[in-house]
Amino acid sequence: MNKSYSIGFVIGASLEGGFNKILGGARTKLGMLGNEIKSLSRQQGLIERVEKDEAALGKARIAYKAASAEVARLKLALTKNPESKGLAKDLEVARTKAEKLSASIEKHKNKLRGSQTELSKAGLSVKNLGGDYERLGKTLDATRLKHDRLEKVMARKSAAGRRLAELRGDMLALAGLAYGASRLIGQATAFEDAGVRLSTVANVGGGNLGESLAASRAHALDFTRRNLATESDVLDIEYALNSSGMDAATSRIGSEIVSKVAKITNGAAEGVGEVMATVFNNLGAGLKGNAGQRLERIGELLTKTQFKFQIRNFDQLGESMKYATPDLAKYNVELSQGVTLVGALNSAGLQGSMAGTALSASFRQMSRAADEFGFEMARDAKGGLDFIRTMENLSDAIGGFEDMDQKTMDALSKTFGSEGERAIVLLGKRLGELRDAQHDVAEGSKGLVDESYQRFLNSTSGRIQIFSNNVRVLGTVFAGTLMPALNAVLAPLVKLAGWAGKMIEQYPVIGQLIGGVVVGLGAYVTAMAAVTAATWLWNAANLANPVGLII
Repeated sequence: MNKSYSIGFVIGASLEGGFNKILGGARTKLGMLGNEIKSLSRQQGLIERVEKDEAALGKARIAYKAASAEVARLKLALTKNPESKGLAKDLEVARTKAEKLSASIEKHKNKLRGSQTELSKAGLSVKNLGGDYERLGKTLDATRLKHDRLEKVMARKSAAGRRLAELRGDMLALAGLAYGASRLIGQATAFEDAGVRLSTVANVGGGNLGESLAASRAHALDFTRRNLATESDVLDIEYALNSSGMDAATSRIGSEIVSKVAKITNGAAEGVGEVMATVFNNLGAGLKGNAGQRLERIGELLTKTQFKFQIRNFDQLGESMKYATPDLAKYNVELSQGVTLVGALNSAGLQGSMAGTALSASFRQMSRAADEFGFEMARDAKGGLDFIRTMENLSDAIGGFEDMDQKTMDALSKTFGSEGERAIVLLGKRLGELRDAQHDVAEGSKGLVDESYQRFLNSTSGRIQIFSNNVRVLGTVFAGTLMPALNAVLAPLVKLAGWAGKMIEQYPVIGQLIGGVVVGLGAYVTAMAAVTAATWLWNAANLANPVGLII
């Protein structure tokens, strides 16, 4: 970047950053006061609700007392005149009315209890409603006064900001030229770089690579407009999936699933893609459905495992799966059981790669243990190893894992080795829970990814992110249309710069001459061009930056 542009960019960014920092702090305080007002208003409303419910209950009790008295009066009158049909009919009506009022009393009691519970949760005393109401009123009035004062401060700061904007003049115009170009072109080039990177691994079979990449770029932009990932992130996930051997079409589908899993599990998107692809390649054949459905199922099982066993993030679970997956595939272990075993070991203290290596070691020595201790290795309906049932057989053979003597512990260590023994003992101690845990992972994971991801989409931050994505994509697409023209200009400039460099190297006087001319012309051209060019570029930069657009 031209040095003067660099300086202009730093000045412009500093001015904008300093003002936004001040304004942002005031906005934060204003928001906090607004939340406090809402909270106090809610507490005030709870007190009013309790008082209203108490009044309704009292009114119902008075009506019931009057109805009961009427029933008693009619009963007495009927005993004196038992043949009177009119009195009998009036008595029946009075009884019905009394029963309805009795039911109404119960209804109002329940409603009052609910209101009193909400009041207690809010930290208010049912016994001191009057005092709390008066205190809340005073606090609310004081808070509203602070809120109003801060709003006035915000208005003054906004006015100061407008004056600051007027004073920026040509300096900010030059900064805007550099800043706008860097933001727009930077986004477009990052997206272009992600596409170029994807082209090095895209598995298109006999198809056309150009068409496949165009489809991936269009898919990434469309997905980003509706979701929380950036367009470059989506292409990076596709890179990870293609690198693992998936074809380009499946990778596009998989990128959506991986993006969702990464969001809800707090994992790095590309890393999540690598782990899911590894599991898919080794264990996916045992699942039902097409490639997309199997990938979705893998995502559900891994997500449920992380949630159920309180694993810190997907990276920790991913490390375990990298080391455990080869042997899970070798022994044809059902995926829901495999991830349950990995999760249980992480929960027991063997975290990350330690869980995977220990579990694999226990698999490799299980047949030897069957011979040593005299038990059978159990198989599931598909012929794969049922590790949990096999562990139950081992437990029966050694008399349980809870009270092992030294001889048994030494025998386990000798048979399984130090790594395998750790997995066997830790899983053995939890043997009674493993079958239920596997069932919970298998059944409780269905639909989990979409359900959890939807919560992020529905949140305020999620809606802001989607809005930000749409605005950024607009900037990326807009700048992308300028890339061919920019490339056409840069190519001859690169050649010219190379030639000029060689000439100056050979004839230093040329450099001095060029320097004098550039300084003279540059000052004039920059001043004239910056004012006009920077105007639309500054606006374009703000368009690419949602925060700038909002401010």
